[in-house]
Amino acid sequence: MDLKFFYDNYKFEELNVKKLYIENNELHLLFSMDVKLELIANGYRPEMDVEYDNEFIFEVNHDNKKFKNNELVNIEYNGGLIFKFKNEDIIIFNNNVIVK
Repeated sequence: MDLKFFYDNYKFEELNVKKLYIENNELHLLFSMDVKLELIANGYRPEMDVEYDNEFIFEVNHDNKKFKNNELVNIEYNGGLIFKFKNEDIIIFNNNVIVK
């Protein structure tokens, strides 16, 4: 998955960030999302509201650091992902995304 696809399909406003830290030049973003599933089977249409956790790992050239969940202000895309924090410099990632 490239960064543009991640940005287009995972909206920052919908992410419930659970854990965010940098370790060994990898930024770990663990978040949960609410999902509504509409199932169709033999004319019966049950619905399920579920929450699932997902973790993305991005390559970054940065010292190890743990962030509080509310420090992440926004995620933007401008040829690369830009994670904006309250009290931290902007971190820009290259086009490699590792999905875990």
